[in-house]
Amino acid sequence: MKTYIKIGGELYPATIETKTNRDWDGRMTKVITLEMDCNQAHELFVDGAEWSIVQRHETPAYQMTEDGAFVLDENGNLIQTGTNVQETEFDNSEYCCAGAITDHRDGTITAVMGKLTQVEELEAKLANAVSEEELAAAYEEGVNRA
Repeated sequence: MKTYIKIGGELYPATIETKTNRDWDGRMTKVITLEMDCNQAHELFVDGAEWSIVQRHETPAYQMTEDGAFVLDENGNLIQTGTNVQETEFDNSEYCCAGAITDHRDGTITAVMGKLTQVEELEAKLANAVSEEELAAAYEEGVNRA
């Protein structure tokens, strides 16, 4: 199995760990290590980035007869005709807060993406809530139409 991240419409081979970051308000984070230069990482790993983890499973495909039996070569071995690829994609956009990016100076970087904390989620809900003035104006407009 091979693991990739998909960000900006591109797949990048990566290793990914899920951790609780006690130094970052105890938020859940994904720690992503991959081959990439630091400038590109700063462009991709931003607040609100939509990204996913892709796991790719490759299995050999073998020649088969019309009735579904495997075809063997003269030595009794299966005849491989190619490779079947199955991909499973896991949306990780809930890890939407860009954290630190570390340049390892060997062609790899580690980027941290975190979830909103409960406090941040509540603040976002409150920021999108309708104010009392807006509610009163909508009520007045509705009453006047009746």
